[in-house]
Amino acid sequence: MKSHLSLIVCTFNNCDLLRSCLNCLRDQYLDSKHSFEVLVVDNNSTDTTKQVVTSFIQDGLIPSLKYIFEPKTGLTNARLAGLSHSTSDWIAFIDDDVRIKEDWVSSVLAFVQDHPKSGVVSGKIHPEYLGTPSTAALKCEAALCRVDYGTQEIHFKPESPAIRFAGAAIVFQKQALLEIGWLEKQYLTDRVGKALSSGGDTEIILRIKNKGWEIWYTPTLYAVHLIPSTRTTIEYLCRLHRGIACTSAQLDAIGMEGKVPLRHQLKNLALALAFTARRIGAWTFHDLLLRRHLGDKRLVQIFEGIGRVESCISFFLNPLDVKDLS
Repeated sequence: MKSHLSLIVCTFNNCDLLRSCLNCLRDQYLDSKHSFEVLVVDNNSTDTTKQVVTSFIQDGLIPSLKYIFEPKTGLTNARLAGLSHSTSDWIAFIDDDVRIKEDWVSSVLAFVQDHPKSGVVSGKIHPEYLGTPSTAALKCEAALCRVDYGTQEIHFKPESPAIRFAGAAIVFQKQALLEIGWLEKQYLTDRVGKALSSGGDTEIILRIKNKGWEIWYTPTLYAVHLIPSTRTTIEYLCRLHRGIACTSAQLDAIGMEGKVPLRHQLKNLALALAFTARRIGAWTFHDLLLRRHLGDKRLVQIFEGIGRVESCISFFLNPLDVKDLS
């Protein structure tokens, strides 16, 4: 039986990175049992993104390459546009700054053929720095989409703790996305333009997990995430961690299928306040007064704590209506 994959690349004003990404996809090798299509979703770019994709379509070296223009900005809107044009039972989201190995697509299709109940599949993602990374960046690689659970396949059970996958290179079964209702209703706003709002990927994974689909990690899928120097600065890392943490309470509620007792919310708020206060104290005393710097990681953690507090307060003021998740 022939297996097919829809590979969706969402892009916004990154024509040079996109060109390199498409070159990488052009190098994928497959046997006769496997095939894939590439859908590039231009999320209202103002650069030469369309011309880049058109040139690849004309050379014909990427099978079933399509250009899709989505005028409504935001990663979620772009992904929905890509999904609406996809023709496969399996969907892969790849960021334009990710480079996958030549056997990535064939490895995906071989894996899902052996694991047909998979709802989510992730592999290894390692950062590749385009400049000298800051010390703080090296200590915060999880936020830069690093995923590495080792050299063995892992099936995450329903009772497994938090799963740290990244949407930079991830595979979903389309039926799982349909079953959870994500195409009709999303609870969180993901990246919009240059804003560092976050949480959309984790929302999808949690909702798929709640519905009983299998969640898998396999080291056979390997990708690198290109990190320019602008993403290793303290200012960027602080904004990034705050953006990630700003949806922590909402994701907690989604993971609990909307059944969030008041005491649980209060506990989360207390923990977030304590976390932030400890980091502020340590940064003030150790880093400022004693000059024992940790690559400014504590400063990044302060912004993470602020994001957690903001998320808890936001959830108190405007709880998610997630009753339909149960």
